[in-house]
Amino acid sequence: MASSTPKHHVSSMRKRLSTPYARQLSASFKSPVMKSNKETPKQTSILTLEEMQEQISLLEERNQELDMEIELLQSQGFRIEELQWHIDKLHEYNEIKDAAQCVLGQLASLDGATVKELHERYGLTMDD
Repeated sequence: MASSTPKHHVSSMRKRLSTPYARQLSASFKSPVMKSNKETPKQTSILTLEEMQEQISLLEERNQELDMEIELLQSQGFRIEELQWHIDKLHEYNEIKDAAQCVLGQLASLDGATVKELHERYGLTMDD
């Protein structure tokens, strides 16, 4: 048995589709992720020899500045070998902090409070 749509339902639907909101909803959807043809990146122009030499000069200057910064840091006792250790410790700290925030979130949920209230209750700053 084939079902048919009642006529009064169809007419009321047409009335709803004629509202300004329905027209907006039925308009074509434009995803913010997809770029329109107008937003395509511009073609890069070919650099002149002078422009390339200027860029090379700027990059060489920046390289010298960075070398001087490295020398300064090394003269202050910093060692490149220690860098990975510090990075690892920062990762470990962030993992512990994330776990603590999860626990606070669960406690807040069980207690019917907000995480901010628990921070205040336990004397924690929002930076902790």
